[in-house]
Amino acid sequence: MLPSSESTAENPELESVRGELAVLLVELGTNVQATERMQAELVDDASGDSIGRAMSQAPGGVSAVAASESRTNALIERELEKYSSLLDAIQRKIREQPAMLSRVLDMNHEFSAMRSQSEATIKREG
Repeated sequence: MLPSSESTAENPELESVRGELAVLLVELGTNVQATERMQAELVDDASGDSIGRAMSQAPGGVSAVAASESRTNALIERELEKYSSLLDAIQRKIREQPAMLSRVLDMNHEFSAMRSQSEATIKREG
């Protein structure tokens, strides 16, 4: 929800802070949406994947892979590696969110304080 500009139009400083807050909220929302899209992509990719298929396509087939713990682990690591760049991107987006939220909260606090001060001034002088 973006802050209302109704009571800020007559105060350029307050309008500026409201605008900055709106931009921060849009950036945070965009980040969250991108994270959700990447998570959905990861789920879709993983749901169509099969370790059994990878084992059967490996040299020597399932029995050769299953007979060796190191071959099994290596195969699993190779299969998981294809998701690493997407997982890294998701983790980067998630790590960005607390700082973004903190900036939104700080700016909202500043906006609320300025707005209250402005409304109090109008009431007192009006």
